Parts: sequence; structure tokens; C-alpha cells
Amino acid sequence: MDVSILIVNFNGASFLERCLQCIEKSQTTLQFELLILDNNSSDNSINVLQPYRDRATILELDKNIGFPNGVNHLLPHATGAYTLLLNSDAFVEPKTIDSLVSVMKSDPSIGVIAPKLLHEDGRLQVPGNSLSRWLYTTKKPRSVRFLSGAVMLLKTNYFRDTLRGLDGAFFFYNDDIDLCLRIRNDNKKVYYYPCVSATHSIGASSKTVQHFVLIEGYRGGFWIVKKHYGKLAYWTYRCLMGSAFWIKGQWHRCFSSANHREHRIVCDAVVEFSIHGNVQFSKLGD
Repeated sequence: MDVSILIVNFNGASFLERCLQCIEKSQTTLQFELLILDNNSSDNSINVLQPYRDRATILELDKNIGFPNGVNHLLPHATGAYTLLLNSDAFVEPKTIDSLVSVMKSDPSIGVIAPKLLHEDGRLQVPGNSLSRWLYTTKKPRSVRFLSGAVMLLKTNYFRDTLRGLDGAFFFYNDDIDLCLRIRNDNKKVYYYPCVSATHSIGASSKTVQHFVLIEGYRGGFWIVKKHYGKLAYWTYRCLMGSAFWIKGQWHRCFSSANHREHRIVCDAVVEFSIHGNVQFSKLGD
């Protein structure tokens, strides 16, 4: 087997079939297997997956364990030489998978490779913040600091045995930042390959969880700093974030709308992280 394609789905019925159809339209001679985990979806996802049961391994869970743990749950089933991590709201172009594998085969120093990502309207989708946008506007392949986890290819043995998969301390978001940091710390390339692309309906699988999405994003940020940058950086980060979000929370308390209440919940959570340093799961799957 050449490529194991790992898809973790949560309430992705509206785009899951398109994701799978794009895989099947791939122009490649590579053999690939589909490994799909459903994180206790409450929509029509299981019915959408039904026609694929004869050509995919489909695991159904009775609770949402998050994206990283979902990937790690699938990883022992992967038999391909390469593992493609693919969001259920990401749609690969016909030559994308084949090209990524070819480039990785040609350069053993690459730890992870990803294509150019596009929004639905064709605009470039940039991982991280706008300050790094210039890194991804290039048409030439290059090493970068960070790649989006929407579409990523790694060697299976390296991902499973050396990196031990994704960090299950994340629920969703920030796991790709952590993965890229660990790969760079292992002196491997984080490689951006803009010669092929995929379309990503960014955040589609998390639109229904409201303020929990923001809380998890901030919680993951605390964990990234604590894990990778040392005690002084973590203390400084906690002080700055706590101060900023306490002030922001007081401002939102001046208003009674539902939107301001949502923001107060987020601010209070960030202040709690800052004071206590408690960055355990925020129970988004409950």
C-alpha cells in the first residue's frame, strides 16, 4: 500500500461526500486506502459514508474525542508507506496526492509536505497570521515554519513511530503548529509545495460550537507556549493574555446582547487559563 488517507469527521455531512469524490478522481497510479473516523456526529454523516463501506475502513465512536486523538485512533490501522492527513472539509485536486508523494520520495530531509490551500472563491488561504502571508504567495516550493493541518503528507513510520502521531492534549486547532515545531526540532523540513493545491472550507466542521471554538484556540495557544518555549515565556504569556482579556471582559460586561455574553465567556476562560495555568481539555466534545 502506498498511501493511507486519514479523515476525521464531525458533523461533516454537507461536504464529506465531495471530499471523498475528489480523492477518487485523483490522477495517480498509487494504491491508497481510506481510513475514516466519525466523532459521534449528530448529522447525516453516517448515511453519507454508507456507500463507501466496501472500499474504506470506517470507525464510529460514541463520543467526540477531538481531531488529534481521532487521527491517533486511526494511525495503527494505516498500512501505507505514506499517511495523508485530510480534513473532511478539504478537497484535493486530481494531481495533488501523486505530486506530494513524488516530492517527498525525492527528498528524505522532508518531514512533512503540504500543497497550496485555496478558499472556495479561489483566494489563497494562508496558515497562521497575515504577517507570514508573503511566505505562501511564492510559486516556488520552499521550507516554511508552519503548514496547515487541512492537508498534510508524512511518511507513516516517521509519523507513527518517531513523532508518535499528533499531540492528544489538543482537541482541535494548534495540533498542526505543534507537529511542525516537533518536525523542525528533529531537523526535518516543513515543506510547502504550491505547484499543486487543495480547496479548504476553513472551519466548516467547527462552525456550530460557537464560543467553544475560540476557547479551544486560546487554550491550545497556552499549551504550545508551555510545551515549547520554557517557563519564562509561559509566565510572560499568561500575564499578557490574562491582563488583556480581563480588560476585554470588563468591556463586554457593559452590554447585554447575546454576542457580548459569548465574548464574556471566552474572556473569562482565557483569564482562568492565565491565573491557574490550567490548560487541560475544555470538554468541547461533551
